[in-house]
Amino acid sequence: MTIWILTLLLLGCVAGVGSRQGAVRAGASFFGILFGGLLAVPLGHLIKPLFSVAGLKDPLLLWSLPPLVMFAILLTAFKVGGMVVHKKIDVYYRYKTGELRFALWERINMRLGICVGVLNGAAYLILVSWIIYTVSYWTVQTSAGGSCASSR
Repeated sequence: MTIWILTLLLLGCVAGVGSRQGAVRAGASFFGILFGGLLAVPLGHLIKPLFSVAGLKDPLLLWSLPPLVMFAILLTAFKVGGMVVHKKIDVYYRYKTGELRFALWERINMRLGICVGVLNGAAYLILVSWIIYTVSYWTVQTSAGGSCASSR
C-alpha cells in the first residue's frame, strides 16, 4: 500500500513539474536520470578517494555517498544542457516566428512536458524502489532470525 501511495505522489508531482518545465527541459532531465542511474556507480568509484581524503571513515557512507554525488552531478549537467537548449528554442519561437506558431509551441511544449514528466516519475520510482529493495534485502538477511526459510 505504501509503495502505491509513493507511486501516485511521485508521478503526480513530477507530471506537474514536467508541465511547468516543458518538454525540452523534462526530456533533458529524463536523459539525466537515465545516464545518472547507469553511470553513478562506475563513476562514483572515481571520486571515492576524495571522500576518504576529506576524512570520511564510515564504510556505509563511503559505499553510498559517491554514487549519490555522481548522480547529482550528472543530473545537474543534463539539466543545465536542457535549459540552454530550451532557451534557444524559446527565443526562436518568441521572436522569429508569428504569434500563432508561438502559441502552438507553448501548447505542445506544455502537453508533451506532462508526458515526459510521467516518464521522469517512472524513472525516479524505479531508482527509489531499487534503493528500498537493496536496503530492505540487506536488513532481512542480517536480522536476528536469519533467512526467511529458517523462521518457519
